[in-house]
Amino acid sequence: SMKIMLGIMALLLALPAQQAWNWWQPHEDVPWGRPRPQLWQASHALHLMDPPGFVLGYSEWLRIPLWVSWQVPDGALQPLGPRPKRFSCAQGTLARVCPDDYRQSGYDRGHMAPNYAMSRLHGPKAQRASFSMANISPQKHRFNSKLWQRLEELEMDQLPRKPGQHFYVLTGPLFRPSPARLDSGVAIPEAFWRLWVRWTAPDGSDLQALAFVAEQEVPPNTDLRRLQLSVDALEERSGLDFLHLLEDAIEAKVEAQVRPEDWAPASAWTRPSRY
Repeated sequence: SMKIMLGIMALLLALPAQQAWNWWQPHEDVPWGRPRPQLWQASHALHLMDPPGFVLGYSEWLRIPLWVSWQVPDGALQPLGPRPKRFSCAQGTLARVCPDDYRQSGYDRGHMAPNYAMSRLHGPKAQRASFSMANISPQKHRFNSKLWQRLEELEMDQLPRKPGQHFYVLTGPLFRPSPARLDSGVAIPEAFWRLWVRWTAPDGSDLQALAFVAEQEVPPNTDLRRLQLSVDALEERSGLDFLHLLEDAIEAKVEAQVRPEDWAPASAWTRPSRY
């Protein structure tokens, strides 16, 4: 274990000083505290990256983001920009994953912060940043293009919004204890999680949260309510601590609930895939 700890310290010391400093600073694109890794994830050498439009915690050990977060602001959407023609290598990481690391792997280069959302919400720079391999995880094509797309469409186009309401999305992968890897060393998730968070009151007293976990093999047109779970359950599954800057009583109440009816009508959860 001492050898592992020394390796972790070496990795963290090798990170750019600005990234190491940023990890401890408040960030407007991560609601109520960054997801905090629990002890079993200490070896992931997690560090903060802050591209335009979203923010992520990158795992050097897994060679993919452990979590990604972005805001869905209210108001008019920006025009959809042309889809970038290529992905870019993961600048600012030690793993330095490049697009060819996924070639002929049988997996899509799956966006965590979505191309569509970044373009329509945050503009061309955010859209280009979403094509960095630092924002990418291995996803099976059917999962990526169907069920995952349904969640992305729902949060962008279908959820009712109140004036002055803040709405954020957090997402990331889930792994077996010893995950399989691509030939390039990129870890392959067995599932992905998503967390919706919204509130209006400055102290978060009216905050609502809804979490999802979807296995890569889940049927494409599954009722999305079947994938929902409490934030407490997501924390146990993911090893991440969410919303820890909320007042304790509010956090405890929010993280125990699963209330899809507060978010969308029943028909929204069964809409078929667009593709």
